[in-house]
Amino acid sequence: MNQYKDHLGNVRMNYAQDPQEVEGLGILDESHYYPFGLQHSNYRAERIKNSQWLFLANEPARRVGKIKIDRKEENNNEKSFDDTVTPFSPFENPGYNYRFNGMELQSEFGVEMYDFGARNYACPEPSLGNPIGRWMNIDLPTIKINFYFRQAGPLAEKMRRHSPYNYAFNNPIYFIDPDGMQSMGAAMMGFGQITQDMVDNSAFSSSQISVSSLGGGTGTMGVGEEDDKIRPTFESSQAKAQTNDVIKGATGGIYGSTINSEGNLELERTGVEGPLSETQQAFVDIFNSIADAPETIDISISQNNENTLVGRFDTGDIDIADVAKFGNGPYETAGGAIVTELTEQYMKQVEGKLTHTSTLHSKAVRESQNPVNGRLNAGIDWSRSTYSNSSGVITTVSLNKAGKNPVYVKVTIVNNNIVKVEQ
Repeated sequence: MNQYKDHLGNVRMNYAQDPQEVEGLGILDESHYYPFGLQHSNYRAERIKNSQWLFLANEPARRVGKIKIDRKEENNNEKSFDDTVTPFSPFENPGYNYRFNGMELQSEFGVEMYDFGARNYACPEPSLGNPIGRWMNIDLPTIKINFYFRQAGPLAEKMRRHSPYNYAFNNPIYFIDPDGMQSMGAAMMGFGQITQDMVDNSAFSSSQISVSSLGGGTGTMGVGEEDDKIRPTFESSQAKAQTNDVIKGATGGIYGSTINSEGNLELERTGVEGPLSETQQAFVDIFNSIADAPETIDISISQNNENTLVGRFDTGDIDIADVAKFGNGPYETAGGAIVTELTEQYMKQVEGKLTHTSTLHSKAVRESQNPVNGRLNAGIDWSRSTYSNSSGVITTVSLNKAGKNPVYVKVTIVNNNIVKVEQ
């Protein structure tokens, strides 16, 4: 069995090699969908070759018999098919029910729904007054961020701007939900990349979607809303500008920072085209998960503060000049540093963990810094460090994702301020 899928993963055609006609392939069935998964009925396409159609009520039109598709390019005016296509026998529709978003359609007991893994999706049924599909249950309690699992409570709590029963943020033309846990941009999946030409020359243009939003995977919905809860106090306009520069660097320039009408820090699109890389997307996801805190997180942002080395857990201070010294890596990054400090303040001000322990810091590094850096921080190598009395060199160890191939990052500190990072 072979499939043709569109950019959303919808199975549009099932086909296989006809064992009776070794030079051709046979189309078993076709499916065509409205945005939320309702299948077209009595859909008829014009074909040059002879074929028969059977129209079934509330079912996609299915081809009865078979149509020959030549592998030879000169006979098809198309690219030839690979010889690896396997024969399927008997050559009939075998009841293969993977369709909308590539998920299995379940029609038992007269209730049509798709099994997405974590949740079941109810098919649209206009005759029952339900023209738009909905989840039949809410989210699971765990979200995977890169290579660590993060306990986050029900995922519905992470998307308080949306109904927990909505599918794909009510925009199934662009968003998909690959496992029923959380919607993401289709361009983040392996079904193919959406380009600006596709946006300009298709129905996407009417959705006001641009390539700058194609990196919008998990966690990017709601950017620009006014219930984000990170409330900064900037020492100066320069500190504010440098914070914006750090966020731009962490997202490839696709996002900057802004202060909303409530005085809270949030991400703002810059107009730079995407998509985001895996580590850039991790930064956006983690920043937004912190900003979606149920309580306000107060921080102060200064520059070259001799009382703060990168960040202080007890006061909520962040020295953005120290953070910026890490730049974009390649091993330790400014983005990784700032989300680690924000994560620790979340633990303190929201979760009530008032003591800065090594366990707490390690958890913040593991859940925030590592995904953003795309590496594993193995801590300080004191045998290579000479730090004392607020000055000296601290050497940290950075590993690849497999925990191997250590590299050493040397941070030179003078009067509790980072003056140089060598990596």
